[in-house]
Amino acid sequence: MLSPPEVALLFKSSEPADRTAQKLGRAIEKLRRTLVARLDANPLGGSEAERECLEHIVLVLERNINSTQSTGSSPAEIELSSALDSILVLARTKLQLNDPRTYIPSYDYLVRGVQLLRLNECTPPFSQADLIRCLSGAFHNSAAILYQAGSHGSAIGFVKEGCRIAEIALAVRQDSNDVGPSKSEAWKQLGTQLYRRWQLLAICYMKIGDRKVGLKGSSDIISL
Repeated sequence: MLSPPEVALLFKSSEPADRTAQKLGRAIEKLRRTLVARLDANPLGGSEAERECLEHIVLVLERNINSTQSTGSSPAEIELSSALDSILVLARTKLQLNDPRTYIPSYDYLVRGVQLLRLNECTPPFSQADLIRCLSGAFHNSAAILYQAGSHGSAIGFVKEGCRIAEIALAVRQDSNDVGPSKSEAWKQLGTQLYRRWQLLAICYMKIGDRKVGLKGSSDIISL
């Protein structure tokens, strides 16, 4: 992490404002990546100080993105990617199976990802297709973890939203010209797994005793 003297050097009045902004941006991104690595390496989700620091960085990125969008312009892809990556890490490391109190906060982080990409407001551009796919995967992975731990009711919200976002991602992807081999494989996997994701939702409903919804979900899956 940067020491106070190093941070102070970023604000030399003799340097042009744009150069200072670039230095500050690089410093924040370096700090963000360090925090992400530390949180990911800790099975307990890292310290509160580390989480709080990353949360502040996400807030800064969100404000910049919202400010850009309010002018009718598109935010920089690197900013969107950094913000979403941080949100996914915060969500993933917040979820602790032995503490049900962490389930909703973890879900709420992922909802921030939905808001960040404005998935409930407008049709996303092609350039965000991979980000949307990653977000849908994060919802599904959390659902799978909860399901395997026997928390079937808690998994429902995650898997339902994950399926919805996966369908948005696939719809955006259909019109995209990006057909790189590595990404193409990831998209092929999503297309083949979506059926199983909807199936998991139906199973979760049946596990909690809501057979009516579960059976309806099963019939809807068959008609896909």
